[in-house]
Amino acid sequence: MTSTIKCFAVIDGLPVYGERAKINNVKINDIISYMVKGHLTYSVVTGTTSTMIKIQDLLCENTEYGINLYVKSEQNSTTKNLLKETRKILKIKNIKYL
Repeated sequence: MTSTIKCFAVIDGLPVYGERAKINNVKINDIISYMVKGHLTYSVVTGTTSTMIKIQDLLCENTEYGINLYVKSEQNSTTKNLLKETRKILKIKNIKYL
């Protein structure tokens, strides 16, 4: 990864999935995962509306000890950085914030 992008968080080892993410149980900076067009996507929660979870996608770098997560600056063209809670969204438990 280039040194100009700051690492946001690290998943220690393999991801440990927690409860399903809903509008009433997510907090800002929670790391979540979900599928988009058959690919696993990680995002950070940036807020909520009455019907949607606001997110920013994360870029993943696999390392020997876990997964480094970097905030992407561009908008996801599929989700438009908004997720309905009817989608299967899972919270990640083993996060180290940097």
